[in-house]
Amino acid sequence: LIRTFNALQSHQGEELNNAFELLRKRRNVIMHSSPEFDISPKELIESTIQIISLFEGDDQWWSLIKQYHVDHPLFGWSDYDYELSHLLFRLQFIKNYSTLGYLNRYTTVELKSRKYLCPYCTKYLTDLGYSEEEIPRWSFLKPNKPTSNAIFCFSCQQNFEIEREPCHEDGCKGNVLYEGLCLTCNNY
Repeated sequence: LIRTFNALQSHQGEELNNAFELLRKRRNVIMHSSPEFDISPKELIESTIQIISLFEGDDQWWSLIKQYHVDHPLFGWSDYDYELSHLLFRLQFIKNYSTLGYLNRYTTVELKSRKYLCPYCTKYLTDLGYSEEEIPRWSFLKPNKPTSNAIFCFSCQQNFEIEREPCHEDGCKGNVLYEGLCLTCNNY
């Protein structure tokens, strides 16, 4: 890590140098200190996202984290679709320890905009017994406009064509449907 840092320091910008120096110090505290160190999950998550983004570019932090899990030899052992949809909870965990504002800095998707259920992830999670209220929403209009006819799921990284029609469920004000399924209330 020290050799890598020294090699990078003369070739990269100040933001990367500062982030990498902070990561190096945190790593040293973890590796060479007592078990009682003062580093929070938020600090580790945010520094990881920042450094991945500085090296690889925006939007790559989640792609690389997701790919790390998908490439694991046991991933898909039970069922690929169920396990991929379950990554929504890992993404929600990251958001819970960070903030949407922080994550938004390193994505091209406006994560603070209105969120919808993902047709793919929701199908498999409801098959597993999760209710609509339990399923994290990580799908966004693409582009984020009232006339958009597509959504993008940040978790599974898939695009879906949608219809813009009012939901038929009483009390639901949703108007984003996928094959008749309301992506606001999860009803047909």
